[in-house]
Amino acid sequence: MIRAVYEYIYFNLYQWSVKVNGDKYYNNYSASLMMTLVMCINLTTLISIYHVLTDWPIPEGPRVKVAIVVVVILMSLANYKYFTYKDRGLRLVENYKVISGGRDRTGYITGALVFGSLAVLFLTWFIGMHFS
Repeated sequence: MIRAVYEYIYFNLYQWSVKVNGDKYYNNYSASLMMTLVMCINLTTLISIYHVLTDWPIPEGPRVKVAIVVVVILMSLANYKYFTYKDRGLRLVENYKVISGGRDRTGYITGALVFGSLAVLFLTWFIGMHFS
């Protein structure tokens, strides 16, 4: 179930990239990077919610910053590998094109996904500042 949602989100991000950049652009790489961005936003939101609910001190320092950069790079590489291995991303796109029947809702779904994730993140930060 989670894998199907993950792949459907990739399909919508890929379609959005095609709509914005055209067919000759590297849309599979663009969609993989956007998946990493959305995953990072959602992970930050979960950490913020945990921080607000438990007063867990968020660690700081150069080692933590390096660890965060390494995690983001690993997430990006994992997304890239998952969707480009044996052209899995392109097969997903073809499969979902047939399933969707030509209806194009990629703008709404992509907008809701990205801006909804950002809204929830900012809401948790606002709540955290309000209750601190």
